[in-house]
Amino acid sequence: MQELKGREAWNQVMQLRTKETRTKGIANTLGDDEITTILATMEFFGASNYFLKQTIFDLKRARYRLFDWIAMCLNGRWHYEKNDDYNKVVVKVIAHSFLKAGGNIDKFIEDLRITDYQIDLSYERIKF
Repeated sequence: MQELKGREAWNQVMQLRTKETRTKGIANTLGDDEITTILATMEFFGASNYFLKQTIFDLKRARYRLFDWIAMCLNGRWHYEKNDDYNKVVVKVIAHSFLKAGGNIDKFIEDLRITDYQIDLSYERIKF
């Protein structure tokens, strides 16, 4: 498993912006159940309440495209508190899953639903 530094992961996510599926202009078309899947994954890995609330705003109200939201997370949007190691793990899991899906939102959501990232630690290749 090749290590991927945060900036390299950011670059790869940004390269997928043209391949990202199911968008409408500058907005995402995620349904409530898909946003719930993202939030449930984040909550499972211990995301802070502030990070969860910010994500709800970003994906439901502002409707940022997924690549854009993940790129913001890789740039430090998760960094809110002194002890936010759990937020860091969340960003690694989300970014890894999006890269693995190649920007395909349906595959990304499916991956979050079926891959057990407690066992599959491939997301740990992303380093901050």
